[in-house]
Amino acid sequence: MLVLPPTYISGGGFLFKGPFRKKVLTSIYSSVTILINKLVIGEIAMHQLTGIVITKEDAPTLEEAQKKAERVMDEYLCSALGEKQGYFDWYATHDEGRWSDDSELESVMDLATEKGMNAFNRLKGHNLEEKKRNLEKIKEIMSTKTDEEILDAKDWETNYYFRAFGDGYGLGNYLYDNEGSSLSDNWWLNTYMETTDDKWLVLFDCHN
Repeated sequence: MLVLPPTYISGGGFLFKGPFRKKVLTSIYSSVTILINKLVIGEIAMHQLTGIVITKEDAPTLEEAQKKAERVMDEYLCSALGEKQGYFDWYATHDEGRWSDDSELESVMDLATEKGMNAFNRLKGHNLEEKKRNLEKIKEIMSTKTDEEILDAKDWETNYYFRAFGDGYGLGNYLYDNEGSSLSDNWWLNTYMETTDDKWLVLFDCHN
C-alpha cells in the first residue's frame, strides 16, 4: 500500500480557503492515493490490447479490414490528439504496439480460424473479468454504505466502480464492432457474433 505524505494536502498555492479548503484537499489526497495504488497493483492499466471486429462484407481482405478498423479508431474511439473527445487518447497498430511479439496474436486475425477465435475469446474473457471485478467492488460498497451515502458520495472510488460497470467504452472494454459500438454488453455481443466465419479481428495497442 502506497501512502502519499501529508504535505500533499497541506501545501499552499491553492484557491480554496478556510475549512472548505481542507475538505477539498483531503478528498483530492484520498482520490489520488487510491488511483496511484490501483496503478501500482495493476488494477488500472494505461495500455490495453483492444480488438475491433470487422465484417468481411465490409472489408473482404486483410488490408481492407486494417484500414476499416483504423477508421473506426479515428472516428469513434480515439481523441485524435485532443481534436475531439474520445475513449482513448492514442493508439498504435498491433505491429507497432507492445503485444507485437506475442506469437499468438497478429495484426488482423481471421475468425474463421482457431487462432483467430482464441484471440477473440482472450479479449472476451478480459471483458468478463472486468465486469465481475467492478461488480464485486459495487457489492462491497453497497454492503458498507447506505443508499444516501452512495448517492451523495463525492469520493473517487465510490463513483468510479458504478460508472465503470455501466460504461462500455475505453479502458476495461476490450472489443468493439465495425461501427465502434462496444461488445462488452452480452446481448449485443451474442447478436453481433452469432456467426464468426464472416469476420476479422483487428488488434490495437490503445492508451489512456
